[in-house]
Amino acid sequence: MGVELRTLWTPSTETLLGRLSKPQILAILAACGGEAFAERHASMKKGDLLDVTDRFFAGDAAHLSPEAEAVAAAWLPEGMAYGPGQVGAGDDSADAAEPGGAETQGDAEAA
Repeated sequence: MGVELRTLWTPSTETLLGRLSKPQILAILAACGGEAFAERHASMKKGDLLDVTDRFFAGDAAHLSPEAEAVAAAWLPEGMAYGPGQVGAGDDSADAAEPGGAETQGDAEAA
């Protein structure tokens, strides 16, 4: 289709993240920013974690590598991801964004 969905939609507390559990949000952060990034925020309350995640997807996350910034800029939940360049398209890490899903890409590769 040639549509870059992330130019039209950004994950945020209002659009998606507020409906997810804290472990699901941390799994998304781990898939996009790396395990260390998620672990640094694991002790936060959900409201504070949502603030960090909103900034992360808005491109305002401190200390992210250029690779992590690119992944965050392209991330979509599984049902919205499609085509090349869309993180989550056929990617097990996107399962974490679905209610009830908690498997990360690293878990899937280890299985």
